[in-house]
Amino acid sequence: MKKPTAAPKSIETLLRKGLLLPAMVGLLMINAISAQAASWTFEWNAVTETPASKGFLLTGTNPNTATASGLVIPDSAFYFSPSSGLGSFTGNNTTGWTVAFRARRVDTSTAFGTFFTVLDGTNVVAFDWFGNTQYRLNSSAGLLYPTAPGSNNRVFQDFHITNLAGVVNLYLNGSDTPFRASYTAVNSAAAPIIRFGDYSTATQVSEISNLRWSNQGAFTPTAIPEPSSIMFLGLCALAAIILRRHQLRKSHR
Repeated sequence: MKKPTAAPKSIETLLRKGLLLPAMVGLLMINAISAQAASWTFEWNAVTETPASKGFLLTGTNPNTATASGLVIPDSAFYFSPSSGLGSFTGNNTTGWTVAFRARRVDTSTAFGTFFTVLDGTNVVAFDWFGNTQYRLNSSAGLLYPTAPGSNNRVFQDFHITNLAGVVNLYLNGSDTPFRASYTAVNSAAAPIIRFGDYSTATQVSEISNLRWSNQGAFTPTAIPEPSSIMFLGLCALAAIILRRHQLRKSHR
């Protein structure tokens, strides 16, 4: 009769020290993170990084000096992504794309004001301010005017926009339930680009804290983990192992 195969030394050691379970938990966490398909292609922190340092080009005049809450973009100034290299946007509506930013309107004008536009070679998706109480979205069926939370678009919100095959969803503040769901994008064959700021004859002032996008698909807010979430999972696994080792040392004293 064949003798049972002995456990490898490394597993035997872990079993003897009671570390096998924490180690397995750590490996599962690492595998879960690695298996996460969604990730950000580009990230910009407007509080600590200038637009120029991330490749954005500027039309108009802006000192590029960030405040503690973000970069203020004055009237008649806007930024746009380059056609190639750092900061270029290559999303398309076949694969789908995701764009997220934290922003607010600063001025108190009740007029319409442009702010953010994504072109992907097939569609143009725009997000604008409308007065101080609403947002304005473009769609193939006409303009949409959702009311801002608290009827105040001068308060920072986290906006998350997706487009897949011309179907657009707008999410707010990390919720996976769309704030404005499944509206049809306007067609445009213009080359892929992202623009933000005042690129119209309007007079609004905006402030942006961060901007990120993914060219890998149209993802809900929770489908792309925050870097802090990934770090937390890794620390949990490490803490489990350290705690077990500490308990073993105490029991041997």
